[in-house]
Amino acid sequence: FNRVNSEEFVWRTWVYLLEWEHTFASYLVRLRAKEYYTNFYITVFLNSKQWRLSLDRVKRRAVNQANINAVELWNLFIPIPSQSFQEKIQELVIESYKQKELSENLYKEAENLLLSELDLLGYKPKTKNINLAKNSILEVPENHSTTNYSILKELDRFDADYFDYSYFEIIDKIKKYKWWFDKLTNLVK
Repeated sequence: FNRVNSEEFVWRTWVYLLEWEHTFASYLVRLRAKEYYTNFYITVFLNSKQWRLSLDRVKRRAVNQANINAVELWNLFIPIPSQSFQEKIQELVIESYKQKELSENLYKEAENLLLSELDLLGYKPKTKNINLAKNSILEVPENHSTTNYSILKELDRFDADYFDYSYFEIIDKIKKYKWWFDKLTNLVK
């Protein structure tokens, strides 16, 4: 149970399914149900909208943060349905974890397929110093002054990340793509 966080996340609860020992953070409260299947039911209940209403009554607010005292947590009421109902909740939660893992694997597969098509799979950027005065990598209008400050002012960018050479390498790869490329503004509303 997440006892300290921003107000919208202070209540979050989950079941830790891994078997080995792990580090435990002080902003968490470890809850261990007396019956194994009850852990899943309690997790679903503690994450419900109705439960959050109970927590709103006892949470303490601070600047950008909220806290729920463990003693207050122990004293809140929770309904106890039948064992068979709780076991059904457990089955659904375990299946949701499996589906989430499957989803993440399929998304990674789609991402790898895309990166392979764009010749970016395993891409490692080259390191290169940037000299804005030489216009070596920037598309600056021909009538534009080439001093560092004027380029930054024209582009309205002063952050180093924007001028990281690896981004320009990726843009070049996209512009050399065998089919087609366009600016995102032309493709979406």
